[in-house]
Amino acid sequence: MGAMELFFVDGEISTQVEELAQFIGQQNQSAASFAAEVAQSSDPVQAVLTASQGVLPKVSEDKVEAAYNQLFAIARTGESGIDGVAAAVAKDISANAESGVAGLRVLNNLYNLANAAQLTVFSEMVVLAVRVNMLPTLVPLVSQLPKLLAGWTGSAQQKADVVLELRNALD
Repeated sequence: MGAMELFFVDGEISTQVEELAQFIGQQNQSAASFAAEVAQSSDPVQAVLTASQGVLPKVSEDKVEAAYNQLFAIARTGESGIDGVAAAVAKDISANAESGVAGLRVLNNLYNLANAAQLTVFSEMVVLAVRVNMLPTLVPLVSQLPKLLAGWTGSAQQKADVVLELRNALD
């Protein structure tokens, strides 16, 4: 088993942003310059969120969940909060995650943190599960679907689309 990397999510937001910026920069072999660029940004939180797109889903399985948890801690302090970034993050993960298990774990964490965006995150969980042939992991949720639907924010059509998407995937 490889070494585990820990991200501490307590402390000043500026420290959290700096730590994640350095980590993202390391993934692109430009840690020092990227961290400096984020620090000079007028909105460092948004800079880190934008820079994470397409990068974090490809992080190794042993680091991806910790990196996203750091990102979620940062997003919670931002102007739009978790729900404001959930759709973009969920779509990025469902399209780019290299590990289906890790991607689904991260989406599950995001789902539990989100409020208004739970419907969108669940939909992206279905997309990822289909893409990586892990749909059976979502089957236990089918019996809970009526309860989930009642709690989700969204139009009747959006809810119907997610149910149809899941049904078609299970066929």
